[in-house]
Amino acid sequence: MDADPEEIRKFISSIDVQSVAGEDDKADECRFFLGLARMEIDKKKFRWLVSAFLGAAYSYFEHTAHWACIARTDHDTGEDIADEALLSAVREHVDVIHNKKYPSHSRTVASREVLRRLYEVRHENTHRCSLSIMSAGLSLPDGFHLGWEVGRGIPLLEFCEKIMVEVGQLQWKRDACAAGAWPPRVDPPWN
Repeated sequence: MDADPEEIRKFISSIDVQSVAGEDDKADECRFFLGLARMEIDKKKFRWLVSAFLGAAYSYFEHTAHWACIARTDHDTGEDIADEALLSAVREHVDVIHNKKYPSHSRTVASREVLRRLYEVRHENTHRCSLSIMSAGLSLPDGFHLGWEVGRGIPLLEFCEKIMVEVGQLQWKRDACAAGAWPPRVDPPWN
């Protein structure tokens, strides 16, 4: 059945295009919260900012994987078609698991060590309890460590910076895919 052109026009005119976040929104959100955390010396506020950063970073990988899985639509069947180049770039960071019952749904499982730790910490922070943060030195916020066992904490800003490198690399690869330059014929700039 053909769609009524008037109904399509009404639908399109009802959309506020400026309300839609851009492709870089989640990466920008990561940068925003990490930038604020780098300057925060109050432990409670630092915890909130790092919590927001971890959530945004996790979402970045989830969103990028999701959009890679549903990049286009088959005009004959209406089924989603993956952007295989972008999906291969995403899979260098996280495993993408498709839901067979609902093909447009996917989830990610971290495949790199720093991202596995991100996923674990983010899960605990979201579903169990707030981040445990110790002051492991006088130089704050660099002295804030993740954990509750003295001498065994993880320097949080260093951890977040490593996550941000992963976000930046995938963002670069996504842009390369959009330009038709992924997979690369030369090494990416971080190699």
